[in-house]
Amino acid sequence: MTLNSIRVRLLFTAALMIVLALLAMGAAMTLIFQRHLEKRVGQELDKHFTQLVAVLEVAPSGTLTLDQDLTDPRFNLPLSGLYWQIDLESKPVLRSRSLWDQQLTVPTPPKADDEAHVHELPGPDNENLYSLEKAVFLNHLGQEKLFVVTVGLARSEISDSVLSMTKDVAPTLLALGLVLLLATALQVTLGLKPLSLIRDSVQGIREGRMARMNEVVADEVKPLVQELNGLLNANESRTKIARQRAADLAHGLRTPLTILGALSRTVQAAGLTDEAEKIRLQTEHMRQQVERELASVMSDAEERPEWIDVETNVRRLVKIMAMGTAQEGFAWNIDVAKDVQWRISRNDFNEILGNILENAQKWAKTRVNVKLNGVHLIVEDDGPGAPDADIQKLTERGFTTGDTRTSSGLGLAIVQQLTNKNGIGLELGRGAMGGLEVTLNLAPISVRQKSDVNLPNL
Repeated sequence: MTLNSIRVRLLFTAALMIVLALLAMGAAMTLIFQRHLEKRVGQELDKHFTQLVAVLEVAPSGTLTLDQDLTDPRFNLPLSGLYWQIDLESKPVLRSRSLWDQQLTVPTPPKADDEAHVHELPGPDNENLYSLEKAVFLNHLGQEKLFVVTVGLARSEISDSVLSMTKDVAPTLLALGLVLLLATALQVTLGLKPLSLIRDSVQGIREGRMARMNEVVADEVKPLVQELNGLLNANESRTKIARQRAADLAHGLRTPLTILGALSRTVQAAGLTDEAEKIRLQTEHMRQQVERELASVMSDAEERPEWIDVETNVRRLVKIMAMGTAQEGFAWNIDVAKDVQWRISRNDFNEILGNILENAQKWAKTRVNVKLNGVHLIVEDDGPGAPDADIQKLTERGFTTGDTRTSSGLGLAIVQQLTNKNGIGLELGRGAMGGLEVTLNLAPISVRQKSDVNLPNL
């Protein structure tokens, strides 16, 4: 499949959208979890603030002390990641043991006891802290003074938790993405199945197994199937008309051609031998062209292919050809296995092989070889052959390398037309005997051994 495939386009688009959706979902989940975690940390810091203020005492000398340790032991461990500090007039007057010999700098201290600020502050060892600052009024040396209490937690604890959650969720999102891709592939396959059925129906019609397409299909493609069946009906009708017209033309020309033949004999009897011969040759050319065009039209008709016994029918055509020549010592060498069959319409078989054999007989000196080598049917003669520059022109309508009085240039042109119609490869070249070699490259599925199936002889 290529990028021009509908299946590939749908799968690629779906995969891209699934990836983008999962990335957006992962980012949203991470952001939500981080916000939720920050909210929970803020609540914990507020609890620490309440407990800190509850055990805070101001001595008569103005010194701040705690009447008991806080419950979280991290406040007593140096550089533990959890800290508190009390400032008076932007100067620290008391701090947790976890700060060791360092202090926190609050950028915008609260101005009233009902204010609460949340900041990211630089902490010990250049570690960022997620901090909560609140103001509290205490009696200090006989005056009510505003003290700023700061409680902070290392930001790394939040980011580490977010990272851990992301690592845990990533495999789940990846598995979800794979499931969605498989579901999309199944959906695309089921959705395009009607198109596959149409393709199979068209192939069946082309191979002659079906006459019309089955209209029991999905509603979306049913109009297409109906239009195709309508086209087949119209083509069949036009073909019938064309066949009838061709038959009428053939019948209409036979009488004038018969009269011209009789006229040539009358002229010959009168002693005008050259003139009589010219009339006879031209009349014969006209008859051949009419019959070939009639056969061409007939072969385009709706005719189902069948399994043709190659050896039997080649010998039949050769026998007919041999009747048309009285050349002494002329040999037909046929090397075709007896049980080989070729799936093709009988008219097309006769037209293709008949024209090739007739052309070989016309130019051969003493011998024509017919050989079937696998799927290659080869006909060669020992005639003069065609110049290398003209070999590929032999299938052009009207082209001939010989005398136009004896060659119409239509035989190989008809062969080219019919081989194209049946998907058969046609190659022209110089054979081993020096004459023209014509090779038909048959499709492998159109050739079989008769012994492989239980079929009567055709």
